Amino acid sequence: TGYESGENGTIYHFEFALPVSSITDPQNNTVKAPLLQVKGTAFLFGGAPTNVRVSITDITDPDNKLRHNGTDWTTSTEEIWLDAVDDNGWADWHYGENLDIWTTQHEYLIRSKAFLGENEESPSEGNTFIFWDGIYINRNKILHAGTKIYSDNLWISGSSTISCESSDDYGVTIIIQGEFILDQGSKITADAKGYPSDTGPGKGSYSRDYGHSPPWWNCGGGGSYGGNGGD
Repeated sequence: TGYESGENGTIYHFEFALPVSSITDPQNNTVKAPLLQVKGTAFLFGGAPTNVRVSITDITDPDNKLRHNGTDWTTSTEEIWLDAVDDNGWADWHYGENLDIWTTQHEYLIRSKAFLGENEESPSEGNTFIFWDGIYINRNKILHAGTKIYSDNLWISGSSTISCESSDDYGVTIIIQGEFILDQGSKITADAKGYPSDTGPGKGSYSRDYGHSPPWWNCGGGGSYGGNGGD
């Protein structure tokens, strides 16, 4: 990439570019289901990678991590790297076809590294996600109030698609945490079957988790929580 002149000749500097990979699905710090494939991208300046590998680790219990070897979960202390599939000159790649390796409410770490021949990228920290089968979060809002006073409506909303065969085992929980004041109009409402619309925290200052787990919110129910900030 450059050179320097010396008294007895020329000294050349050579910089070797390594490929770079990233994971696009699942995104980092997300909750999702299903996950049928791990997807990502890879790039090499002036060329193309020759391979991409991924590692999948169940980190639900940090002291007893499980690593997937392509067939089963193992207690291996060494990271296991699995070959991905090239979709477009490694600009796009994926791992797995109809993956059925996840356990609901478990947290996973997925890392990737790209190769150019025998030379490999140093893998990044990777993406973590929680697999939560049967519950699909479309939208949520988290407000860290700090010392501010909010006088507008605060809405936290989402939806769920749940099998009604086990409605008592599934539900939606809304947790409000921190010191805040809600006026008398505060209530929980549900679009379908769910928690009574006229029930909710009254006026006052709260410093605790507030939420309702199943069976308060049953299958088929979408809902929202709204409250006006007090003075």
